Amino acid sequence: MEIGNRINPKPFSFGAYLVTDDSLCIHYSIDKVIEFSLSAGIKLIQIREKSLKTDEFTKKAERLLALVHSYGAYLIINDRVDIAKSIGADGVHLGQSDMPVKEARALLGNQVWIGLSVENDSHLESAIHLPCDSIALSPLFPTQTKLDASSPWGLDGLERARARTNKHITVIGGVNASNSFEIAKLGADSLAVVSAICSAKDPEIIAREIQREFQKGKNDYLKNAGLS
Repeated sequence: MEIGNRINPKPFSFGAYLVTDDSLCIHYSIDKVIEFSLSAGIKLIQIREKSLKTDEFTKKAERLLALVHSYGAYLIINDRVDIAKSIGADGVHLGQSDMPVKEARALLGNQVWIGLSVENDSHLESAIHLPCDSIALSPLFPTQTKLDASSPWGLDGLERARARTNKHITVIGGVNASNSFEIAKLGADSLAVVSAICSAKDPEIIAREIQREFQKGKNDYLKNAGLS
């Protein structure tokens, strides 16, 4: 099924994708970091913006949506269901304190991607029964990009979650090229990467490396599961 002239993102595992943080873009503007990531083959960009007013965020999101779509990729908005709906974004990512998933689904319809962060096993159990497309384990490892984060899931938590659900699983927090192979090998469908790409001196090279390691781990997972 298509959204406009693009394929509905729901059937796909995105591999590595970029979650933006302007404050961590120390070498390039956020637009350039996104361009480097898209040139490296990343197919999903998540726009996270905590400080802008609604009109400023909307204008920025519209600009970046056009950029992302020009590469045939997808854009999702962090937290702000209203902005995602107003600009026609491909999806939205919600935290535990954001709009409830069922309400967001009713507003956005069935073709829009909805991700939900889960911070513990209780959240995970609830998310399994909600109409979200992706469950994001947050954080997987300790991270400086979210100092108020809950206790990390760790690789054992990822294994536990993978055994519990067939839903798309994303991990975020401390994800980089050195651990993406192991994460994928344990069954994660996607890696949400922030500082490892945003702060890199060469974001395109790092994005390619993370994706390469992820794909090798994913191939191992599929082989071990008898799915390849």
